[in-house]
Amino acid sequence: MKITWLGHACWRIEDGGYSVVIDPFSPGSVPGYPDVSAAADAVYCSHDHGDHNCKAAVSIVDSGAYPFEVKTVPSWHDDKGGTLRGYNIIHIFDAGFMRVVHLGDLGHTLSDEQLSAIGTPDVLMIPVGGFYTIDAQTAKQTADRIGARV
Repeated sequence: MKITWLGHACWRIEDGGYSVVIDPFSPGSVPGYPDVSAAADAVYCSHDHGDHNCKAAVSIVDSGAYPFEVKTVPSWHDDKGGTLRGYNIIHIFDAGFMRVVHLGDLGHTLSDEQLSAIGTPDVLMIPVGGFYTIDAQTAKQTADRIGARV
């Protein structure tokens, strides 16, 4: 499996010639990062903000068999049940030998039910910011509770 950071919260995961892009951002929406220009078999977005949902930035290809089982866990983009910034979708990509979890723009402490649904992944992609997402202390606590290898 190959995992490539494309900037901001955007990642590309490849396995067996198949790839997905997570949270591509709109041109100019994230100062300091070049525009996303990628090809992939599928695109996943954690929420509908321009810095996470630009599916048009990804050219769709068809590489064949899909190696991932994808699960989602609903969450919020804020600590007020979504009333400030809306929903957030946590994506879990399982290739059988490796599980990757992308928390999107998580804005709150995870519940025991959410932690159980996430399980213990091999790789955890976690936001840190403190205004639009959880802060560094909450990110550390969350990462410790999840217990991913990377």
